[in-house]
Amino acid sequence: VCLFVVCFRLLHMTMTSSLTSSSSSSVTVNVAAHTFKTVYPTEYYSRFLEHGIRPDGRAPSKSRKCSIATGTISKANGSALVTMGGTSVVCGIKAEFANPRLDNGKLGWIVPNVILSPMCSSRFKIGRPAPEAQRLTTFLKDVICSGAVVSEEDICIIPDRLAWVLYIDVQCLNYDGNVIDACVLAVMTALRNTTLPKVLLPDDLTELEGVPEVDISIQTPLNVKRTVAACTHALVNNKLMNDPTIDEETLCAASITLVMDEEARICSICQPAPHIPSPTVDSATPLSKKQMDLCINRAEKTCSSLITKIETSLFSAKGSSETSQ
Repeated sequence: VCLFVVCFRLLHMTMTSSLTSSSSSSVTVNVAAHTFKTVYPTEYYSRFLEHGIRPDGRAPSKSRKCSIATGTISKANGSALVTMGGTSVVCGIKAEFANPRLDNGKLGWIVPNVILSPMCSSRFKIGRPAPEAQRLTTFLKDVICSGAVVSEEDICIIPDRLAWVLYIDVQCLNYDGNVIDACVLAVMTALRNTTLPKVLLPDDLTELEGVPEVDISIQTPLNVKRTVAACTHALVNNKLMNDPTIDEETLCAASITLVMDEEARICSICQPAPHIPSPTVDSATPLSKKQMDLCINRAEKTCSSLITKIETSLFSAKGSSETSQ
């Protein structure tokens, strides 16, 4: 209670005092607001939400500014860099030869891996992968394979003998909330950007010994069956926040991630969101049917907008490549 009174007195003093320097007054107000946010984060957010806005100025339904750069890693078969607000993620895809899967010789391999290191946030430590990274990796594998984005059968070269393995490495560069949407967007763009070299096979496959040669001058785009994007909501003070920041994720009582394709079909649902293991407040609040319907309606618009950004980025990258040639 004493801290609460001190914070408000400090705010009152900075607003009523006649300071000669306006910049000094602004700094003092910012310090007081930061102190209030740190000590009473729920109350801090409540004050904003009462007026229908969030601390960063967005309405609850709005996403942060998003940008996509395609083909950012020259040595990869496909790559993309995605920035959503303060969250940045880079994805690189490398294709290598491997034996087909043991349980089904007609299938190749898709191996995603999400890295959340101390470089992107102090909440992650050096050592074994963070639980959030493991859940994100599992979720991405489910979206790609179970969501019918890429068929593992399409990357099998010779049944029971030779296949492609696609290593999909996702590195978070800066973690400021909603990393799952950024990961899905980066992976999806990188997959659409991926090309595979022509494999030189003998007419008689029985003559094939070891690993075949490839012709890198002939590249074939990876067969991507559908383009998807993700939209995550967090429930803060009983209000649904689209594209939550790290602060909103910390305060959320529930969360949900929806993955949709270009025809607004739901490909995957995860509740809570894969990078938010459980509510971090005292009491969990399940989403009502009305709230679920709102999430779906917002996701249709958000995912459609993100997929359009993917297409625009790929088109720009293709144009740049043709110009350079």
